[in-house]
Amino acid sequence: MTTNNKRIRLIQLTDSHLSGNDNITNQQSLEAVVKLIEQRETRANCLIATGDLSQDGSAQSYRNFKHALAPLSLPIHVLAGNHDAPAEMAKHFNEVDHVQYGDWVIIFVSSFVENCAHGDISTAALVRLQTLLTEHQSSFVIIAIHHPPVTLNSQWMDNIGLKNPGALFERLKPFQNVRAIFSGHVHQEIAIKQNGILLLTTPSTCRQFLPQSDDFALDTLTAGYRWIDCLANGMIETGVTRLNSKV
Repeated sequence: MTTNNKRIRLIQLTDSHLSGNDNITNQQSLEAVVKLIEQRETRANCLIATGDLSQDGSAQSYRNFKHALAPLSLPIHVLAGNHDAPAEMAKHFNEVDHVQYGDWVIIFVSSFVENCAHGDISTAALVRLQTLLTEHQSSFVIIAIHHPPVTLNSQWMDNIGLKNPGALFERLKPFQNVRAIFSGHVHQEIAIKQNGILLLTTPSTCRQFLPQSDDFALDTLTAGYRWIDCLANGMIETGVTRLNSKV
């Protein structure tokens, strides 16, 4: 898959937490974010949904998600979060472990652990990641994963975070073409650099979590999405766009 090499624009949505029939607020919030994307992102190349599309793993929740995103007419790439049901999700989306747009490759790494809120990358997933990185050394690489590979100084969130971030970074170490890791899960915007790699999280399309809180707490910020511009020189420009008011 190729496109204009000068600038690739990706849109990241995450943590919509749709239910089959009983969470109208989350559905309406997602639809409002999609409308904002439709208005502002007229040159986007694709949309990446980094997990927790669903709250209950139901077939109807995934149908609701697809219906909400239909106005965008964009390729949609998804990966599972801890609330998702991967087998059911696969019935509704054409899942792949990587895609290429121009000189950029996006690799999707699963951190899903059945019946657990925390994340873990299996040995098989790490081996597959290393294989893909070896095959695409001439491209710039972005990693997409649900659980961010970083602690947040938030006890309750860190307890349900990624359990083996060191294993991920060990696999990435030999590859200097990895530019960024984009995650969801934490319902807040974070941007740091670690081991030379940009680590970013994105607001939920529903409610937001209060940063650096030891106990569960909600923030007052509105829902939103992240835009990601991948440039021909390997640089990334990115930012978060939020709704003007809560739904």
